[in-house]
Amino acid sequence: LGGISPGDTQAFMNGNRLFHRLIVDMSTNPELGVLIDRMALPIMMVQLRRLMSEDDLRCSRNEHDDILSALFAGDPEEAEKAMRRHLRQSAQRFMRLPPSAFSD
Repeated sequence: LGGISPGDTQAFMNGNRLFHRLIVDMSTNPELGVLIDRMALPIMMVQLRRLMSEDDLRCSRNEHDDILSALFAGDPEEAEKAMRRHLRQSAQRFMRLPPSAFSD
């Protein structure tokens, strides 16, 4: 995701989906797959409305980089910490959205 320009929301969405699917596949944790699938629709709706700022996209990319770095380093504990941080930060970004983000 690092090669995606900050304003290219569509490319970020595609890369983000692939990134999370890769993590699920690597984890061999079926519950993680179910969680990602449940979250996919609400997250996609938010992203489609182009409500993620360039700073949000940058932060999310950095969080992804931290997860990958830990995985490539063979450090599952750090990978888990980085993933938990990413989920918390994503939830906080989600909760900061205005109510209009969820209306038709």
